Amino acid sequence: MQSGKKGHRRWTWWRCNILNMNAAGLELRLSSQQLCGWRSKDSVVMQSWVEDTLACPRDGVSLSLKGDVLKCPEGHEYPLILGVPVMLIDEAPPTHGAIRETLNQVTGELGYPEIGDPQETRQFVQDMLGATCGHMYQHVKSLQDYPIPRFPLSPEFAGATLIDIGSNWGRWSFSAARKGFRVVAVDPSLRSALAGKEIARQIGLPVSFIVGDARFLPFKSRTFDVAFSYSVLQHFSKSDAQLAIDEASRVLRPDRTILVQMANGRGLRQLFNRLRQQVKADTNPFRVRYWTIRELNAVFEQIGKTSISADGYLSLNAQISDIDILPRRYGFLIRFSEALKGVAARRPILTEFADSLWVMSRKRAQDGTPGSPPET
Repeated sequence: MQSGKKGHRRWTWWRCNILNMNAAGLELRLSSQQLCGWRSKDSVVMQSWVEDTLACPRDGVSLSLKGDVLKCPEGHEYPLILGVPVMLIDEAPPTHGAIRETLNQVTGELGYPEIGDPQETRQFVQDMLGATCGHMYQHVKSLQDYPIPRFPLSPEFAGATLIDIGSNWGRWSFSAARKGFRVVAVDPSLRSALAGKEIARQIGLPVSFIVGDARFLPFKSRTFDVAFSYSVLQHFSKSDAQLAIDEASRVLRPDRTILVQMANGRGLRQLFNRLRQQVKADTNPFRVRYWTIRELNAVFEQIGKTSISADGYLSLNAQISDIDILPRRYGFLIRFSEALKGVAARRPILTEFADSLWVMSRKRAQDGTPGSPPET
């Protein structure tokens, strides 16, 4: 990925301009087979819609396809790797090691990941569960199916679009697609995006995967009906989380919903985890950062009316739908968490002690009619 102007490499310039851009209409035209290789009617319609909404993550302008490279008039280039657009900004400090790994793969310093065999893909997913879903999931053995949780929202209308920010292999993306959303999954890991693309083919769900940075989303403003993120922004520094939240709001249409999971600094288990971080002087750049409900309200109320509810107790990622793949000893904890969530719905004071929180905001309506996704 190259810049046509050296001045564009200034991080402060990107921060000031990326978050305030109003992108013009795109003229990007790729075939569905070039970008993802799907052939079903629904997939082709969705892919065409994605093509018309991609934008340069640096300056928000139109892209054109030159061979296997997406180019903008300012000289920025983004390659298509095995059908997946890689739209990272290499001059921004990385939030995760996956960004540097992907950039090295693009430049040829590392080989492209090879993911295609179903058994190999399931093994990759099993490894990712242990790496991204917490201690409980490190004990998952011999995964037979892809663990796809229950999505907490339903589309408000047919054809509603959703961006999954920090999708990894698409666990929540596929969950949303099963609910009827048209999903675009964004993650900084090329390896995860390619795995997700293969899983989409295997299970027949039309999810589009793009490699990108949550702080610089490669889409036009006012594009999506739902902006979603689970177990991602809680790992960002608060300044990077603010950038990502601002970007999620930018690509969201007016009077639409953003739903984000965050870690509660006053959660029953997180109080212990915070203390452990302090004792060990944890400096892992992707460690969990803790927010208070008051802080979350202050940030998300800038988008619109905000509500905060309990997502879980005694863990940050455990899902009731995963009980069958987890060791039995964790079943009681997950069911207890579900019971507490039910009580918290009636007694909101208990939300103050939830370990994992749902933060939902409704973006303020603005003048002008937001665009509509294509109809099937």
